Amino acid sequence: MNHELIIKLFREKLVLNQIYSRIELDDLIQKNLGISINITALTYNRWNEGMNETLCLFEYVDRAKYKFIDTEEISKFTGQVSHFPQGDGKEYLIGNFKKGKMNYLNGVLNFKEWKKTKDTGARIISEGTKFEVEKEGQFFKFYISDGITKDFKDGYGSIGINSALGREFIGKKVDTIINFIVISILLKKSFKLNEIF
Repeated sequence: MNHELIIKLFREKLVLNQIYSRIELDDLIQKNLGISINITALTYNRWNEGMNETLCLFEYVDRAKYKFIDTEEISKFTGQVSHFPQGDGKEYLIGNFKKGKMNYLNGVLNFKEWKKTKDTGARIISEGTKFEVEKEGQFFKFYISDGITKDFKDGYGSIGINSALGREFIGKKVDTIINFIVISILLKKSFKLNEIF
């Protein structure tokens, strides 16, 4: 992958901090460079083990949506870095960017070392996760969905990934204490999360 050509193309054709779809970016790259690139491999916050290197040009915002941040803007960003191991279907936290510097979990020092480690990271809640929230012996069952209501016979309630409650859960580590509000049911209390699915 020729970093200079890719960076030049995006700086000429994209607007800083604007969100683009995967299709728009794929078309731009194909028309101008005649190649295909996994756009996720160009994000600072969503990585995969199949990547050979990191080139932080985008922030992964949502399914197939990417915010152009450019390499020069990365020093301003703070946030989680996660990955989905191939065939696993679950999202894991592998580290955090703090003002542009990557801090890996579990003593990993750099990208090459992370690729070699068998440690998947810390399991976090993402789209498709079923989990229970427990408070004082009461359990509430939730499923994070893409907005399509699913009818579960096992008592799980569907929470839209972009809803206020869904945004509270997304990215939180499983087995941590969080605070949230469930309208008409609960008032700002701490709950322990237990992954089910």
